[in-house]
Amino acid sequence: MSTVYFNYFMGQWLLYQVTAEQIQSLVPRRLTQQEADTIVNTPQPTQAVAETSGE
Repeated sequence: MSTVYFNYFMGQWLLYQVTAEQIQSLVPRRLTQQEADTIVNTPQPTQAVAETSGE
């Protein structure tokens, strides 16, 4: 669909701002199934890394 939506929701995924269910709910309005699968199959950083990266 749109790389803008894909990039935005990928960033939200990596920042723990959306769940897999929320990503799936965006199909087919904002994301294709392939884009949603790519996002949820992308490993999120561990919580420890996420907490220390802001310092």
